[in-house]
Amino acid sequence: MSSKNHPTGRMRLGTRSCAECRRRKVRCIFPSQSAICQECIAHGIPCKAQERRTSSSSDNAGSPGNQGMQQRLQGLEDIVRELLNRDREQVESWTTRGDMDSSRAIRLLHPDAATDESAAVTIDQLMNTPDSVTCHTPSSQEENLDQAPLVNLVNQTLDVQSDKSTRSGNRGIRHLPNNNYISALRALVPRIDDLLLILESTMEYWFIWPTEPPGHNEGQSYGRAAMVKDFILNSFESREPLRIVKGVLWLALCVQQLSADAIKQRKSFLPAPPQTLFDAYMAGAEAILVDVGESVASMDRLECLLLYTKLCINMGKPRQAWATVRSAINCALLLGIHRPNQCPEPYQQSLWSQAWQIDRQLSSILGVPYSVSHLHCSLDPNLPVVVRIMQSINSIVPKVSDLHQGLTETPIEEIEIEIHNCANLFPNEWWSVIPAEYMSFDALYARQICKIYFFQLQKTLHLPNMLKTFDDRNIQTSRNITIEACRNLVSTYEVLRSSSKSALIICDFMDFIVFSAALIITVHLLTPPSSRNTARDAGDWNIVTHLAQTFRQLAGAIECSVAQQAATLLEYLHGAHHGTYVGPEEYAAFIPWFGKVRIGYVPRQQQTTSLSPQTPLSNTQDQNGSSFCGSIEFGINGTTPGSFVWSGSGPWDSQFIYDELGIDWTSMGDIECDYDWTQLFHGAGYEN
Repeated sequence: MSSKNHPTGRMRLGTRSCAECRRRKVRCIFPSQSAICQECIAHGIPCKAQERRTSSSSDNAGSPGNQGMQQRLQGLEDIVRELLNRDREQVESWTTRGDMDSSRAIRLLHPDAATDESAAVTIDQLMNTPDSVTCHTPSSQEENLDQAPLVNLVNQTLDVQSDKSTRSGNRGIRHLPNNNYISALRALVPRIDDLLLILESTMEYWFIWPTEPPGHNEGQSYGRAAMVKDFILNSFESREPLRIVKGVLWLALCVQQLSADAIKQRKSFLPAPPQTLFDAYMAGAEAILVDVGESVASMDRLECLLLYTKLCINMGKPRQAWATVRSAINCALLLGIHRPNQCPEPYQQSLWSQAWQIDRQLSSILGVPYSVSHLHCSLDPNLPVVVRIMQSINSIVPKVSDLHQGLTETPIEEIEIEIHNCANLFPNEWWSVIPAEYMSFDALYARQICKIYFFQLQKTLHLPNMLKTFDDRNIQTSRNITIEACRNLVSTYEVLRSSSKSALIICDFMDFIVFSAALIITVHLLTPPSSRNTARDAGDWNIVTHLAQTFRQLAGAIECSVAQQAATLLEYLHGAHHGTYVGPEEYAAFIPWFGKVRIGYVPRQQQTTSLSPQTPLSNTQDQNGSSFCGSIEFGINGTTPGSFVWSGSGPWDSQFIYDELGIDWTSMGDIECDYDWTQLFHGAGYEN
């Protein structure tokens, strides 16, 4: 049947616009009792109803008009493919010629590098020079072009993958062959004299890191920094991906630990600002590790994974560290080094010991199951005391985790006996608050870290009981143990930070653990006097304020988001309680893996709970002269800290996945979750 014989008619019910208004995409309005719309009357054209598409239209697919449209579409597709191939060929030309400069390497490894001038200003200030090295980054127009609707449509049509990485770790990394990443990383290695300076400036911290320095066993007899330098340079010549990653991650640890004084020593010290360079190292290393794959088990890969875990812990990214150390455990299991009778090498046993102990500590903090169960460690008396203490602590940690997650019903009394036995492993002089001045850096660090882990274990065990109710005398023992453990935890940390040897150790995760202990002390101080011994209140508030000062000094000396935010919150809490609060009128912070804190003001006549009249919350007058009183609200998850972490539905989710503890806590202050314990405290003189 020809199309001219096919009946025509109006469109489906509800379609009232005429054909011309639909073509011009304007509103079609029919005056009352008129068959012609206003637009057609205004333009003096016939007003025709829309026609139903006929079945014969499919027969016109081969018409000259449709063929021309298909040819134009094919031409557009060819142009897009040519542009994509040209971009890939350009990247490959950078790598094959070996002449990629640092700006191109940054653009390849870290396209999301900040485009504002803040990073350049920071490095200028540190270097005290007007012509510091800056890296080329995509302009805002280039970044916006990636999100243009037409570009998205073409990408979806041609099934083109975006350059943005979808992994939860480093963002904005391209999916390219390993050779491209290797060439980019090579371009970002500092000059030989600068590389040596970086290594020598951080060499005193190497004993803290989980592996031996790369290149230490290759027969060289000269300095350790020179050996590592040779290893890094030679690894690029070897083109062995895992050796390159190991050298780059070691260099990343050094850059991460650099102090401002070390940067000032050279005019053009780094090929890019430190944070940009560090992010590029991490992105390239992660891309190569992912490309190599989980099934490749080797000592080089195990060392790379442990180094990457350490970097994540330092950055305050426990989730990413936990995922990485799980991969390290899988690698160690495939290598068979978890069997003591089949692994005589002490170094391999040390790597395995670090892997399962880190996993248990992170699992306890995150509230998730640990990886290796039924692991029994024989505490060989010939082992160093630090090794025996850490193995003892980490053999108790899973029992506490299982108890809190409802996986076992081990009585707290039994766990307390094991903790007491662990305490007996500590030499008596270790319990001294102030170590001897002559103590070496490694001895001081080992002593204080063992004590931090021990007091953290005590706090974790008893915290859920402490939060049940403050009026229950039956749990007073747990409360006393928790508060005393928190006091000891903070004082141990203060000793570590007060030493010139260890003052600038970067570890956001350690800062967070100590900060959470200070918050528990603050909660204790805010409770009604009838439920606690007030004799130590002044000393406890001094612990909180002094820690805030320590965090403030640390944040000023090294880049540390956790310390900076922790100092602010502790200062706000102290000020709100003592009537000197100068923060926002409504302050709300959501602290990952801890809970929420809100500070504000409420009218006095609405009070429900009063604090000690000796230390009232702030009494202020609003602009209208009405009497107001400060309020502090806490919500804490003490049993399973990770239970309230969201599933990924909020606008802040992608930012949290990337930054974790480093995210702006106040940006998530409106999150509502279920907590194990909540309490609202008001100031004295407040009546119902």
